[in-house]
Amino acid sequence: MDKGIIGKKVGMTSVFHEDKFVPATVILAGPCYVVDVMTKERNGYEALKLGFGEVRPKLITRPEAGVCKKAGVPAVRHLHEFRGMEGSIGQKVDVSILEGVEALTITAVSKGKGTQGAVKRWHFAGWFKSHGSKGLRRVGAIGCRLTPGRVFKNHKMAGHMGSYVTTVTGIKVIAIDPEKNLLVVKGSIPGGDNALLTIRA
Repeated sequence: MDKGIIGKKVGMTSVFHEDKFVPATVILAGPCYVVDVMTKERNGYEALKLGFGEVRPKLITRPEAGVCKKAGVPAVRHLHEFRGMEGSIGQKVDVSILEGVEALTITAVSKGKGTQGAVKRWHFAGWFKSHGSKGLRRVGAIGCRLTPGRVFKNHKMAGHMGSYVTTVTGIKVIAIDPEKNLLVVKGSIPGGDNALLTIRA
């Protein structure tokens, strides 16, 4: 059976793991509530819809508040479906569901860095750095006038960087604290502090 939970990135720290001092990320995983159960007869696939982030009912739309009320769970801000999970409506899912799991797959929105040049965005080498060069971080020529007479699609240029959905796999679990719903994983994960995470095992 697949396992999944919604969480929030708390921040980064360093911990001792396997006799080494390693970077680690602290995640607030859950508690989540099962808002709906998808079935093959009704929806064509099987999945659980989990809700995370308790809020006042006035802070979400009326349809969302009605769904939570019908399920008998507190009003939640974030909803996500996890396929392959088993459960019942109204069930509470906490970080203890990940006990015994060694590696995770985490999805989040990466940090947005605004509009950046080609050197920062694509790691271009830049121009030569001598004899009065004034184009250290410029893109330079991007095509030929005669043939093909245009710029090819997907040409690497300056533009918006970051702020896109990113998935990382093989994230190792260091520790789990069911009492505080905290999950400590090795290394870094996408997104800044308080970023919404989708965690799968």
